Amino acid sequence: MCEAVMFGTAAVAASEGAAATAATSGLFGTAGAFGWGATAGTLSTAAGIGGLGLSAVGAMQQTDAANAQADAQSKIAANNAKVSENEARYAEGVAERNAQTKRRQTAQLIGTQRAAMGASGAVVDQGSYMDLTLDTAQQGELDALALVDEGDRAAWRARSNAANYTAQSNIYANSKTSPLASASGSLLSGAGQIGSNWYRMTKKS
Repeated sequence: MCEAVMFGTAAVAASEGAAATAATSGLFGTAGAFGWGATAGTLSTAAGIGGLGLSAVGAMQQTDAANAQADAQSKIAANNAKVSENEARYAEGVAERNAQTKRRQTAQLIGTQRAAMGASGAVVDQGSYMDLTLDTAQQGELDALALVDEGDRAAWRARSNAANYTAQSNIYANSKTSPLASASGSLLSGAGQIGSNWYRMTKKS
């Protein structure tokens, strides 16, 4: 039997159909699978880059907020250090004034004692009378020195607090980081992840 031969439009249509079949087979066959994997990888990469930008912006905002908090804490600690130093100076001043007051009181007491002894006809610069004057002066000075020592101890405690606050202020100040550095770190980390994902997707395809 003779085979049918197509002429004209029928032949052209048959030829186009064969080409379309071949193209479709290429798209969804082995070549098509590679093309789909590449497309999916591209879309995933594009989405990842967009998310990477948002992540970088978020990292900068978080760093700015953390720096603002650290700066505030640093200023608070520095102010507390100044307050503690003022307390130390105040304690020293109060102690010195109290000591001076005590010395004046002692001098007045000695004057009263000598006046009383002189009124009795005693020689105030000799014997037991002189001993009484010296004892009174010595005890008065000891009391004055005790007041100074009390003030020194209070000042030392206040200055210790000031030193601690100053250290805290420096720690907060040094904890601040660059927002750009944080964004760069986020970009580098995200870029590595995107590259890894791209590799896996293309590897599977």
